Amino acid sequence: MSQEPQHYSDQQPSMYPGNPAPAPVKRKKPWYKRFWVWLLIVVAFIVVVVNINHGGSASTAPAASQSAASSAAGQPATAQAAPESSKAAPASKAQDKLTLDDGWTLDKSNQFAAYVNGYVTNNTDKPINDYVQITFDALDAQGANLGTCLANTNTIDAHGKWKFQALCSGSADEVATVRLKEISGF
Repeated sequence: MSQEPQHYSDQQPSMYPGNPAPAPVKRKKPWYKRFWVWLLIVVAFIVVVVNINHGGSASTAPAASQSAASSAAGQPATAQAAPESSKAAPASKAQDKLTLDDGWTLDKSNQFAAYVNGYVTNNTDKPINDYVQITFDALDAQGANLGTCLANTNTIDAHGKWKFQALCSGSADEVATVRLKEISGF
């Protein structure tokens, strides 16, 4: 009678009698299957798409030139831009795509809200059919920022005008002046 080796159910037989089973070798993932590689690719793709969509299509009008134009046009004292803060207005890539027309005013006739009224002109041969926004900073008598005055629309025809009414955050009695922040459109 020969005796057969005993195997226990929780043990695997070794390849060589008397030697323990070799430890499994853990292989590294290839670099292109790693999470951080794909994350970098997605972030780079998003940056490229945003730059293509907004590169040269957004336009801002400089606040200093607009405030000078407003005072030259005989604007009321409350509608003139406040003195420039240490932070300059954003630079414009295409200053003439969208412009704020002279004659814009700050309307505080409503006791509950202040509005900035005026016109924005599309100076291009193409209509803007996606989104246009104008923002102003609402300032109190000491020049502190109270919030934002904002108006937006979806379209402006080629060489057309948009009559806007930007609602200001804060009560009408708090808002002393406004300062153009940005005009953007794409």
